[in-house]
Amino acid sequence: MTINILSEMIAAVHPYMLIPAILFCIAGQLFNLAIQTLGSVIHALRLHYIEFFGKFYSGGGKEFVPFYEQRMYTSDKR
Repeated sequence: MTINILSEMIAAVHPYMLIPAILFCIAGQLFNLAIQTLGSVIHALRLHYIEFFGKFYSGGGKEFVPFYEQRMYTSDKR
């Protein structure tokens, strides 16, 4: 929608600016399409990677031990 508004503003400057406004609108819409397509492809690849990677991963590290601190002036309600 921003590209459309900017194209209208360019076209409103002078009648000779109609062709650059149309070209700007087409270029802006193509750029928007490319960015949205890239985003959806990357998201789909990321999901495939996460789902597929878990089949071959075997965890062999240390068990996570959360940080613990003895409190002197406050108490932790558990």
